Amino acid sequence: MSDDLIEIPKPPSGVCPRAKKLWAELWENFDFPEHKREVLVEACHALTRADEARRLLKKEGMIQVDRFEQKKPHPAVMIEHNARTQFARLINALGLPEEVEDDGF
Repeated sequence: MSDDLIEIPKPPSGVCPRAKKLWAELWENFDFPEHKREVLVEACHALTRADEARRLLKKEGMIQVDRFEQKKPHPAVMIEHNARTQFARLINALGLPEEVEDDGF
């Protein structure tokens, strides 16, 4: 391996395909110091949580009816919202150039 090639570390275990893609794309373009590696790991987990919540909402719908026949938002609505917010904050904390940040993730 030459000096200008960076070995891409394995993505964190248990993350979704989009998080794995994000991990690989960012590592291809940036070398992260240890403290930012942990931020990227958490961003991948947040993206995974958001995607899992989205899949659950597609399957079960955004509204649930409780035992009193009242319509309530599905709990996954808040999980997805919180995970996407956390993902955005963590990606911002990496200090990436703007064109990288707006890459469809």
